[in-house]
Amino acid sequence: MNKRPVIFFSVAAIAAVLALVLIPDRSEGETIPDSPAVAAASVAQRLDYFASHGWEVEEIGAKNVTIPEDFSTVYEEYASLQDKQGMPLREYVGRNAQLYVYEVKNYSPESRKMLAELLVCDDTAIASMVYSEDGGKSWADLPADCVVSMNLWGFTPAYVQEAKAGFAAFLQASLPVNPMKCEYYLPTVVTNALEAGKADVHVLTSADKWHGITYREDKPTVVAAIAQKTQDGLYPEDLWN
Repeated sequence: MNKRPVIFFSVAAIAAVLALVLIPDRSEGETIPDSPAVAAASVAQRLDYFASHGWEVEEIGAKNVTIPEDFSTVYEEYASLQDKQGMPLREYVGRNAQLYVYEVKNYSPESRKMLAELLVCDDTAIASMVYSEDGGKSWADLPADCVVSMNLWGFTPAYVQEAKAGFAAFLQASLPVNPMKCEYYLPTVVTNALEAGKADVHVLTSADKWHGITYREDKPTVVAAIAQKTQDGLYPEDLWN
């Protein structure tokens, strides 16, 4: 790739974090829509859940747990994180569940092992978290202007050639394991190119609010946001032409 820049834009920032949650936080007071149930009955479904948020994980353990009916202070903080993710933990109080623990394979700050957990009840994901193995001692408050989310990539033509070069090996390794849902992730191509010294990544920041669509229920919010920006003169009336 001749060290050509691979550019991405980051448009989200937060003041502090308790943990690395899987879904972007929402502003205080903002209504959190009900999210569709996330199927987690099979190994593939659970791995796909983490992959959909950019995490490559490997299962290292599982155990049965009971969700308490009365939350301690610590568990209430955990439940609040799940609320912000739209996860239905509170609907399952007093129920038996399965807790799956994973090692994160594609992120390890300062060589610390990162772990992920997925709590499953009735074959549905009801809580999730990614954290450092030192019990949170390495968690840190982040400055308000800290870049925390990548939402848009801008690639040079050389990226396409790099992606093509690795596609055959991806198919050979992934099709036997998960032929129906294996995905060739764009960031993985970038990571491999960075590790091989073939590319640079430049970060451009923006103060604008990020709007994204994951579920069809998200569409009205984004449509309204685009309409407001058009009304404010930020977007042209004929945006798509």
